[in-house]
Amino acid sequence: MIGESCGPTTARPIVDMNGVTRTFAGPPPERVLSEISLQIASGDYVAVLGSSGAGKSTLLNILGLLDRPTAGTYCFEGIETTELSETARTALRGRHIGFVFQDFHLLAQRSAAENVALGRLYSDPSATSRMSAARDMLERVGLSHRADSLPSTMSGGERQRVAIARALVERPRLLLCDEPTGNLDPSTADQILSLFDELNEWGVAIMVITHDSSTAARARRRLRLSDGRLDNGPRGAEGIRDGRSA
Repeated sequence: MIGESCGPTTARPIVDMNGVTRTFAGPPPERVLSEISLQIASGDYVAVLGSSGAGKSTLLNILGLLDRPTAGTYCFEGIETTELSETARTALRGRHIGFVFQDFHLLAQRSAAENVALGRLYSDPSATSRMSAARDMLERVGLSHRADSLPSTMSGGERQRVAIARALVERPRLLLCDEPTGNLDPSTADQILSLFDELNEWGVAIMVITHDSSTAARARRRLRLSDGRLDNGPRGAEGIRDGRSA
């Protein structure tokens, strides 16, 4: 099932959520997200701030096509995703969405290049091609000299760069980041956020889920999630923009 189109292609956002609600079965039932509406355009950089339990992870899972809303619509790249088959959702996610997590999720016995190459495992049947793409991406994130190193020999910042390279090796349209600086010291965190600035300049749309205001401050738009509701700020759906407004 390909999925229904979400309207005309002119200036269509990558992400277009309208009235998304997520309720988990009880007893009693628990509503975690309530009528979320969110648009993310190509080249956007959005941060969603929220405390523990606000619904940030649930929102990220729906954005990343890892979960489905109970109600509402979610169009990704113009495709209505809520009724897609799992196979179609997996394919869409694999081609167009990259993930960066707080805990890196690298395989300990694989080199940096081998870990990055895993990001192309399902789309590229050639091991040689996968490794070539992985080394190219490691060079782009400043880690070509560590391509053959194991994660255990690398610093936290280097491991996060490997994780970012793995997320980017498929050239995704959207990069979803869940507390990406949570396990890093302030200096290293600043280096990773500077890398996000560079990625955004390349044209990658980025969404960062965080509880840290200094991490959120680097984004072009800052939104707040509280008790499952998204506060888009005094300027409506545009949220709170800084001086780099797109």
